Parts: sequence; C-alpha cells; structure tokens
Amino acid sequence: MTPEEYERFKEAEKEHLRKLKQLKKAAHQNRRRASVNRALGDMASAIQEDPLDVHNEMLDKLQLDTARQEARLEIAMENAALKDAAAQEATPSPEELEEEVMKAKAKTLVEQMKLQMGMTTPSASEEPPPPAPKTAASKAAPETEAKPSPPSDRPEKTIGRMK
Repeated sequence: MTPEEYERFKEAEKEHLRKLKQLKKAAHQNRRRASVNRALGDMASAIQEDPLDVHNEMLDKLQLDTARQEARLEIAMENAALKDAAAQEATPSPEELEEEVMKAKAKTLVEQMKLQMGMTTPSASEEPPPPAPKTAASKAAPETEAKPSPPSDRPEKTIGRMK
C-alpha cells in the first residue's frame, strides 16, 4: 500500500465519521423535539380538563381510602373489645381472689386455734388445707402474722446440745 492510497483511505474514513456524527446529532435533536412536543401535548390536554374535576377526583379517592382505613380500624377495635371481654369473664377479679384468700386464711386460723385449745386433735387422714393462691396484694404486703409452732417437748432455743 502506497502512502497516497493510505492518505485517501484515511480521508474517506474521516468523511464517513463526520457524516455519522451529523446523523447522530440530527437523531438527538429529533428525540429532543419529540419529547418537547409530547410535553406540550400533555400540558395542552391538562389545560383542557377542568381542574375542579381533577381536584374532585382526588378528593373522592382520599375519602374512599379514609373510609376503608376507618372500617379496618373499627373491626380491629371490635375484635380487641371482644377479646378483652372474654378475658375478663375467664379470670376472676382481684377482689374475688382476695376474698378467697381471706376465707382460706380464716379457716386455717380457726383450725389452728382449735388445735391449740385442744378442742380437736389432728388426725393422720386429715390433710392440711392447700395454700392460698398468691395475689398482687398479698405479694406487695409481707405477712406479719407469726405462725405458731406445734407443741413439742423440746424448747425452741438451747445453748447446748439436746439429747
């Protein structure tokens, strides 16, 4: 390949690249012009629509969404109220629990006093009453009552060994 032929191919390639660049520039301008025309068309159609209609349409959508959310909230609140009512019916109130505890304590106290006075004797078949259920009130206030110990032959405290 001679240098003249090389220069001719080089100039032909440069011309081809210039034409390609012009075509790309024209395609870009056409796309931009089409985008601007589309935006103008959208604006023109938006102007032709009544703004109040668009506003009312949006308000209707918001009201519908609000109504749905309120209905869901109402259903959830009803379910929660039903669950609370069922739970309250199933568990006794604190006052009822305290009454039961007081009755159990009174019964054991009466039995202990009878034992101390010698009115009754404990039998092997008789079981001690079950302990009273703990409540929040009984846990908060410590018991100040001293439980009497059963009578025995030995003294409670000693200094030395007991044989």
